[in-house]
Amino acid sequence: MTATISGALENGPLTNNTITSCTTMAPLANLYITKTMNPFTGFAAGSIVSYTINYGNSGGAPISGVVITDILPSVLSANQTVRNIPALQPGQTGSIMLTGTLNTTLTGGTTFVNTATIQGNGLEFFTGNNSSSVTGTVALSPNISLDIQANNITRPALNFPPHGSGMNIMIQAVSGDIVVLTINYGNNGNMNATGAMLALAGLTGLHNYGTFN
Repeated sequence: MTATISGALENGPLTNNTITSCTTMAPLANLYITKTMNPFTGFAAGSIVSYTINYGNSGGAPISGVVITDILPSVLSANQTVRNIPALQPGQTGSIMLTGTLNTTLTGGTTFVNTATIQGNGLEFFTGNNSSSVTGTVALSPNISLDIQANNITRPALNFPPHGSGMNIMIQAVSGDIVVLTINYGNNGNMNATGAMLALAGLTGLHNYGTFN
């Protein structure tokens, strides 16, 4: 820092009108945090959302008592995160992975914001990078579900052990037995499903089956 004084009339040399003082500032810490989301777009109700938090100290001094807080939005089924770090040295970095599941009842167009923050005990060079937010939007999409159950009506004893259900089933039967297939299907998404087709295959030996639109 330099200071100068001057006047209209002066007696003597002008070499003593300026004084310079140098001050060296101690280095400071600089905490930062960034957040990314995967997938970045195209969320569907019930889908899994993953977050990656990257953090560090880009300053020239260590900082103690670092706390990272991430309050996940209410539309996600997941645990909140608070991580305590004793200290971050200059140049030290780290990362945190978080995963949550979107509520299945969300409608298309619903937005959700997730914010992560970092703070420590001590002065920082810059605090504008101590928080990071990402926003997701639930897309309009169908969610087709299908379940098949089979029962041997003629010989119920052959239904034990359980015949199972789902996309693939197994059942015990002999020639002439009456077997009933119960097919449950639906759309658990947030928009209509068009062009849906239900096809049955692998039913060799059974009659009255086919493809339904």
